[in-house]
Amino acid sequence: LAIVDPSLTQGLPPRITADTGLDALTHAIEGYVTVWRNDFTDGLCLKAAQLVLTYLERAVRDGDDMEAREHMANAATIAGLGFGNANLGLGHAMGHSFGALFKQPHGRAVALFLPYTIDYTTNGGLG
Repeated sequence: LAIVDPSLTQGLPPRITADTGLDALTHAIEGYVTVWRNDFTDGLCLKAAQLVLTYLERAVRDGDDMEAREHMANAATIAGLGFGNANLGLGHAMGHSFGALFKQPHGRAVALFLPYTIDYTTNGGLG
């Protein structure tokens, strides 16, 4: 069960909005580049990434922009459906450790490793 109610995020501080938005983007991209991806998850992950790239900046800039908040809540949920059926990758494995060790928010920590995850995965794990 997921309750997707963007009003629960209204007025969220910009930094937390950015961190959680980066987590949603990382979920979408990792779900798309994983070796476990499939036709079903590709569509979900691509749509989630598109929504984040379209609405995250607005949501960060204005905590009361309910259109942006709604689309970001949908993006996070759609990304969850995508990666939940495809699995996450290297970025989350490294981000969890990094975030715990250096006390960094989860979304920021996993996003830090996202470029390296994309590079590693799209090169067949050859770095």
